[in-house]
Amino acid sequence: MVLQEHRVEPGESGDAYMQGTRNIEFAMKLLREDEDMSIRNYVEEEGAPMFLVYVQGPHLSVAAGFYDGEHVIVERLGESYVMLEGYANRR
Repeated sequence: MVLQEHRVEPGESGDAYMQGTRNIEFAMKLLREDEDMSIRNYVEEEGAPMFLVYVQGPHLSVAAGFYDGEHVIVERLGESYVMLEGYANRR
């Protein structure tokens, strides 16, 4: 499992989900090209599952990714959690 966290405000800085998805694709590529055969076998046989935790503005979300032998698949695991104002009415 690899945990990545992105703090990105919506707008010009991009989308945290897409950035995280691209990072998982890049990590899978590096793992598949690793010199250690046990790591390459893990990716090919087990899919190297990863979790992505990402924050975009006040939204906290979780996605999971794995390698299916041909493609890297990344799916959101549920609705985003909105981190609203706290008891003191400020973030």
